[in-house]
Amino acid sequence: MLHPSIGITYTAQKKRFRRLISLWFSAAGVYWLAMYGAELLGAINIEEMQVLRTGQTVIYFVLLTLWGMEYLREARRLALVITTANERRTAPDEIQASELSTHLHWFSILRPVGTGLGAKIVPALNILGLAISLGLIAAQYGRLVSAIMK
Repeated sequence: MLHPSIGITYTAQKKRFRRLISLWFSAAGVYWLAMYGAELLGAINIEEMQVLRTGQTVIYFVLLTLWGMEYLREARRLALVITTANERRTAPDEIQASELSTHLHWFSILRPVGTGLGAKIVPALNILGLAISLGLIAAQYGRLVSAIMK
């Protein structure tokens, strides 16, 4: 749907970001299976289960925030392309990056696109959010392994 001048870098970033978010959600979901499996096998008790479940909320909060913000930005990007196409009375896939130069930073996801502070802040926040959530997921698995090894 997007002109190659926009789509080449944007589509790759979007795919990578969605893949990472999906992987992190999967890792957080598998944790529940591992935790309940450990409980069913008698490796941990109910009190330990309650402690182990508490850290999951923050992980989902971070991941859902990242996903939700990207969803809102996606809608904003598409609205920009469609509005610009309507103003120029052309198809959306004919709108080039040069025509969106003042808003090109809206297409930044994991690396800067365009110029300005916005082109750097959003990718930095997305990468920071992904790193924090990955660290929290790893910490949860570490707590589960520690509880099982007791």
